[in-house]
Amino acid sequence: MNQIKLVLSSLVLVVLAACGGKSNSDSTDAEFLKVSAELRQTLPQVDESLSSQSPEGIWRVASNAVHSSSHEFYNEEIQESSGFLDIDFESSSQLLVIIQKDHTAENAYIVYKCDGYRGEKSWALNGNALSYKIFNDSSEEAGELVLDNNLSLVGRSSYEYHDSNSDGKNNTIYTGVKISDSINYKEAQNLNIDLQINQRDTSYQLSDYVINPSCFSISQNEGELKEYTLATDSTETYSRSSSSFVLEMMGGDNISAYEETIMLDSEVVVDNSGYFSDVDRQRLQLFYCSEDWGLSDGECLESFEMTTNADVNAMSASSKGESLTGETFEVNFSYRQE
Repeated sequence: MNQIKLVLSSLVLVVLAACGGKSNSDSTDAEFLKVSAELRQTLPQVDESLSSQSPEGIWRVASNAVHSSSHEFYNEEIQESSGFLDIDFESSSQLLVIIQKDHTAENAYIVYKCDGYRGEKSWALNGNALSYKIFNDSSEEAGELVLDNNLSLVGRSSYEYHDSNSDGKNNTIYTGVKISDSINYKEAQNLNIDLQINQRDTSYQLSDYVINPSCFSISQNEGELKEYTLATDSTETYSRSSSSFVLEMMGGDNISAYEETIMLDSEVVVDNSGYFSDVDRQRLQLFYCSEDWGLSDGECLESFEMTTNADVNAMSASSKGESLTGETFEVNFSYRQE
């Protein structure tokens, strides 16, 4: 079970922002239409008073992602595999996304959708569709967003990765509505936005120079884990649920927090939370630690709270906690469309 904790603690920071999938099969297209219609019900109505000249602006986006991955546990002492962990879950997310002209490329836009460590991407505009493709030795990803009069969008993306001990894929469907012509949250007059950050004995707010958000997301995940142990030729199946939020800055700094529960036969076996921030180059990463993790008290949580909420015209998230050494943090974000 400790190996599961370590894998999930690494994985949750990688996939806090959902990624997703693409296929030409009839069944997949039918699922795309069904899911995108359901996502549309969670978003505001199209605002015809906003500019339809380009996709630039702030967008409210809903997404649904399906993730699957497999991880091999390798025993260094005997130089052999000791087992496997398969992870499958579905993630529903609400996001605030900025789409901005990419001035380094012709007819292209950057879509800031909390892609985290993979960084922002340049999407080429062809007709009414934004798209991109990236391939390398260990991963490949692609995405397409179809625009309707530059005021609403639907689309999907895919991300697959593999290395010596793991492989995985994400398939995501997106639906979105433009809610502001601004490409800066500080200048979006029709959005009531509040951001307060307190950590490392320093306070920040939205008006501060170093605070320049690019996106904000709230996610809820449900799924299962299957752990196979070679020594006993046995398999355990766990249920997993988690919630998280991500606040990412234009320069790549971000704040993320999550809570997760893993159960076996209706019994809680893992009840974990975590917080990460590297805003203003002040790195802080905290977990509810197990004794065998080998982490210092300054990396482990004494207490943690997190709340998230989203409705058609508003989103909010807050988190606060304290490390075993007494260091505290608190983050509050909210927006409401006037």
